[in-house]
Amino acid sequence: MNLRQLEFFVAIAETKNITQAAKRLFVSQPPMSRQLSLLEEEMGAKLFVRTNRGVELTNAGEILYSRSKTLLSDMRDTMEAVQEAEAGVRGKISVGTIYTAIPCFAKGVEGFRKRYPNVNFYIEPSLPSELLISLQKGTIDVAFLRSPMSETGNFPYMVMKEESLVLAVHENMDPCPERDVIQIEELKGLPFCAQIGALNWEYRNWDYNAMLQNECMRKGFSLNAIYECNGALSSLMMTCAGLAACYIPEDIFHLLRCRQVHLKRVAGINAATTPILLWNSAGYTSRCLRLFLDYFKDHFSAQ
Repeated sequence: MNLRQLEFFVAIAETKNITQAAKRLFVSQPPMSRQLSLLEEEMGAKLFVRTNRGVELTNAGEILYSRSKTLLSDMRDTMEAVQEAEAGVRGKISVGTIYTAIPCFAKGVEGFRKRYPNVNFYIEPSLPSELLISLQKGTIDVAFLRSPMSETGNFPYMVMKEESLVLAVHENMDPCPERDVIQIEELKGLPFCAQIGALNWEYRNWDYNAMLQNECMRKGFSLNAIYECNGALSSLMMTCAGLAACYIPEDIFHLLRCRQVHLKRVAGINAATTPILLWNSAGYTSRCLRLFLDYFKDHFSAQ
């Protein structure tokens, strides 16, 4: 029995499919099947039974899976510790994020890299639902999302500091350019850009404007959603172009400051969102990823 065989075995156990396990480890299926057969011969026990959907662990396989996870984790930790003794903490962390959560990631990663300069990052911007799928598959290590727009699935997560939502409006269509606060009635007729097919204004569409729309409807009118786009960043670009107003987390605007865009509080509304950081605790967590999570917990967690 060797570590490579255990890696193959664990991948098959977690995907419940030899083909999917081979893709996950970037190997072809025949060598993986061969190593599984050799492992079963050496163990003297059948580790999997075939089903219509793939394979399932036997009782013997369950025992080996539990022990293999520990063995592989200990071995990786040992290798990382030895390497770090020579060159310091190093590695790569794959980060999935929605665009409006990038400011939260940016606040933390700068300080983290000063402490651990040999850790690199791969950034994958996408929609919340796609990021949850990527996190489940293990193609990203962590995901930065926002509450209440995003679900968290069954993943562990930490909550960051709450951020205010503000109205962003181009100076050419600002109904009250001399004021930093706008009355909600002044939004009537103002062109808005809705996000991700959100003309029905449901939270599951991750549209920040939906929070404002609820208050407008209480006043007897609806926001004038002339445009539709595929996310908050596109919505903000429409605002910078002078085509539509939008309701956004304030921090995202400060990364893309446009002098022609005014930020305003809407009188009587204290809407806010909270950045959240999710990770998948089911797979192996590298040392650099554990340090990253600990850093955010220590410096940015609101809990």
